[in-house]
Amino acid sequence: MGVASRRVAHLLAGEALKRTRKSFVSCLTLSLMNDDDTRRIRLEEGMKELETRMGGPSPLAQPLQDALLGAVFPLSTEQLVLLARENDTPPVVLSLLGNLPRRRFESLDAVQQELESRDEVGEQATELSLAPMPPR
Repeated sequence: MGVASRRVAHLLAGEALKRTRKSFVSCLTLSLMNDDDTRRIRLEEGMKELETRMGGPSPLAQPLQDALLGAVFPLSTEQLVLLARENDTPPVVLSLLGNLPRRRFESLDAVQQELESRDEVGEQATELSLAPMPPR
């Protein structure tokens, strides 16, 4: 093998190594993006940014999210209440969920929108965000 052909072989091997390295980094990046912890962190960062842009979450957001943890939508009103009971939800939230119209909800957002659109939600949601009063 001549000097020129060795040089070409060396350059080709170097290019193949660069492509392999680039492919490895790309695969590593994809596997990191598919990691559950990474997705959770990115979701939390996105939620914080959204709250910053649009204002804070409604008083029902966190209690409702806790109540329906593990929900796989669509769910009926009855299924929402059962899941909330399994998640040891406070009685006020259980009551709110139990008073929803009997229908199927496609997402947590749909449940929250329905609750916020009801007249009685304002008073009960405020109760959730206030600390209990000390006895007299």
